[in-house]
Amino acid sequence: MSEFQGLTKDALEMLSQSRPEYRLTEQELLQLNLYVKMIASWAERVPQKTRFFFVEWQPILVLPRVEGYSRDELGIAAYLQPLHSQLRAISLHVLWKASQLIKTFCAAVDSGDLIVAATMARSLIETAAAFGVESMQIT
Repeated sequence: MSEFQGLTKDALEMLSQSRPEYRLTEQELLQLNLYVKMIASWAERVPQKTRFFFVEWQPILVLPRVEGYSRDELGIAAYLQPLHSQLRAISLHVLWKASQLIKTFCAAVDSGDLIVAATMARSLIETAAAFGVESMQIT
């Protein structure tokens, strides 16, 4: 995988205070560049391929004995494994979506297409907010 570079120098200059028609301060510009790179680095760590499996358990479940774990702990783990697999799949999907939004945002800013960039920024904020709210509800 290639290293994600973030916004170009021209885009950063365009968004800075040196251009009075835009309102980002130097601090806001630094934070934007830092957060874009940070979120993109999270998304880059997602494996290119993964497998998920979903099991519909029968009412009676026979579990082998595993040293160090009680029967109840193994039963809970076996019962929750399909849910855990589904949550992992959803998390990977959200990270992929965030990665695509970030890359499109940066490309749009670099090319000066601020309407598309604003749309991507809004979508990224909405995606992050929804994921955060849903994560807290699951927790």
